[in-house]
Amino acid sequence: MSGRAEQCRIAPATRQLILAEAGRLGVVVDQYARGLRLRQTLTIGLLIPDIANPFFANLACAVEKAARAHGYAVLLCDSQESTALEMESVNLLHGRRVDGMILAPVGEEHLHLLSLQQTGMPIVLVDRVFPEWEVPSVVSDNLSGARMAVNHLLACGHRRIGCVQGLPTSYSNMERLRGYKSALEDAGIRFDAKLVSGSDFTAESGYRGTLELCENPEKRPSALFALGSLLAFGAIRAIHECGLKVAADISVVSFDEQPWAQFLAPSLTTVAQPVEQLATQAVSMLLGAMKPGTGGKPTAGVRALPVELIFRESVRTL
Repeated sequence: MSGRAEQCRIAPATRQLILAEAGRLGVVVDQYARGLRLRQTLTIGLLIPDIANPFFANLACAVEKAARAHGYAVLLCDSQESTALEMESVNLLHGRRVDGMILAPVGEEHLHLLSLQQTGMPIVLVDRVFPEWEVPSVVSDNLSGARMAVNHLLACGHRRIGCVQGLPTSYSNMERLRGYKSALEDAGIRFDAKLVSGSDFTAESGYRGTLELCENPEKRPSALFALGSLLAFGAIRAIHECGLKVAADISVVSFDEQPWAQFLAPSLTTVAQPVEQLATQAVSMLLGAMKPGTGGKPTAGVRALPVELIFRESVRTL
């Protein structure tokens, strides 16, 4: 019943007989007792900042799939973009004796996570990371992705490009904003802080931020770069409410590809993140930290995975 029949030289017919009888009697393995004996629970803790955000929902699904392939179950916690809830969730997962944790933190601070590391708990950060913290981390190449998006708008003749950002203190937002500024600078365009709006990665923030950028017709940007898919969703609604049309009046590019992007009218140009690779890399790095002998202990530092710009109809050439 532990899955070691072949290793213990139990005949296949005997194994089938025992499993069939166990099934008839309703006998199951007590994983908690097994975990106490083996000093491992075969569970991984996963903490994400917002399950309502499609990117993190997809990431959680991919992590669960990758962990299951290695025989691990996943305990999921949602911090709801709250550092206080993040602290509670980390303590909850630690109390459940998970073998390791994959964390996508809120991103505002990490001092409360240092004590967790000091307990010896294996940790891997994904998406939102802290470069100064010596812990294995994996992210999308936010800087290059943002540069690709803005360079595409520049190549299409746009010079007044607005930016609808997410949580300003998060690593992913800071890197995307840095890429936005860098592309403008390389094109000889001075960065204008008044063209940046938004406060978090929600559709509501994208909506309000876009209304703010469009309130003055004379200073309205000809294009918008949304730093997240929900931000783009809110931005599109605001554009329509202003009596404008996407592409025809304001071009839009979004960081983060989602299935619905191709079905919008016009379809949305996006920067696609390698969600499956982020998940498999994070799980692989965590397994290496939990079982150094199986693949080598992962190196602390940030590993950036390449992204792709998907060209669609939401950008008009001026």
